[in-house]
Amino acid sequence: MGLMLKFFSFLLVLGFAGLFVMKNPDGQPWLSVEDFVPDMSFSNILPKNLFASEADTEDSAVSVYRWRNAQGQWEFSDTPPEDRDAEKMTLSTNANRDLYTSAKGTPTKEKSQEGPAVTNRLSPTTVSPAKIATLVSDAEGVQKLLDDRKQTMDETLSR
Repeated sequence: MGLMLKFFSFLLVLGFAGLFVMKNPDGQPWLSVEDFVPDMSFSNILPKNLFASEADTEDSAVSVYRWRNAQGQWEFSDTPPEDRDAEKMTLSTNANRDLYTSAKGTPTKEKSQEGPAVTNRLSPTTVSPAKIATLVSDAEGVQKLLDDRKQTMDETLSR
């Protein structure tokens, strides 16, 4: 029995070690030591803007106007409408910057192309206020359904 265990252990080690020697179709080994060593370069650990100058991280602002149209829906523009009053909002173009690099990337100074975020107030919702009550009741229904499922699972597991 001990000899058989040693033999299977040897086969297991040989099979694993073979992956470092055998080549895949592109000529590279299936496994290499680099596959097991994490990439610890500073560009993957530190935020992109850690060593940036003030000019690189300076926040810029954009003015946006919002108003309700005849149907009661919010409309947004960078110029105010001529036929009605509009609320002026100041938005930060720096709010959605990507602070960290990708796993293989290097730091860059470009800003992400994500939309701006409101700096001086909550951002407007994309759901009309009339539909909020329906959304809340739907969320409560989902919560009740999840609670019922949890109770059923607990009862099933306690048997």
